[in-house]
Amino acid sequence: MTPEAFNRIWLPLADRLRNVARQLTDSREDAEDALQDLYVKLWQDRARLDAVETPAAYATTLLRNICLDMQKRRRVRNTLPLEAGKHGTAEDEPRFEQANALSRTMAALERLPSTQCRIIRLRVLEEKPFDEIARELGHSPLYIRVQLSLARKNLKKMLDETL
Repeated sequence: MTPEAFNRIWLPLADRLRNVARQLTDSREDAEDALQDLYVKLWQDRARLDAVETPAAYATTLLRNICLDMQKRRRVRNTLPLEAGKHGTAEDEPRFEQANALSRTMAALERLPSTQCRIIRLRVLEEKPFDEIARELGHSPLYIRVQLSLARKNLKKMLDETL
């Protein structure tokens, strides 16, 4: 992938990804660190990025993993014997629960039928309108709406089963 293509495809996702990182980390500084780590990783893997069909979904998944790794490292650090008394606080719990919920959701999303998975990614992660998704997938907007509804129901069922 050329630097121009990288700038055209991946850099415009930064604001959306920053918001995702902010939700996952609940810290502006950690979100910026995670976003920077993401773009470093993307740049290092740019030779393989041409094969990525949905850049926003791919980047969101990578970012989620980076944020989860950051939280895991922090938990390990907080439980080391040398740092007794610096354990995670009750205010950290919602962040971990949110990251866990996102992780379960992304795993369930991957288990959906491919059309439903693709429609969810296009509509939710890439925020594309129904008409554009319909054109891209070669179906009517009504079909896309029905499949999105089915995908959400299937996703909810899968998530309910994991609890």
